[in-house]
Amino acid sequence: MPGGVIEPWQTAEEACSRELAEETSVEVPPQAWSYLGTWNNGYTFQQYEWPTIDIAFFARVEDFTGARITDGEASEILAVPVSEIKVQELAFRTNGAAIEALRCRLGSCTMPGHRH
Repeated sequence: MPGGVIEPWQTAEEACSRELAEETSVEVPPQAWSYLGTWNNGYTFQQYEWPTIDIAFFARVEDFTGARITDGEASEILAVPVSEIKVQELAFRTNGAAIEALRCRLGSCTMPGHRH
């Protein structure tokens, strides 16, 4: 799950496209992204917990042929069916929330209290 910051001149969707390209060399146009949700989070930097807002989007990628790891941006690239993603193994709590939101969008909620 690529991620990063929104630069001051970008929309959230433009940032999604840029981050995906930077981390995997996969190109997705900004208009291809669909909003999933927003979650409060925190980011520790210089011994301070900065409050952040995580915004999740998704897009369909038909072809991963050109995908490659960019130095220092990712450790591996995996294409995994949404149903098989183990949210407990993701780096951030909000990544799991985003996957659950996507599952609900696709009609396969797995957590109690979530609906699509």
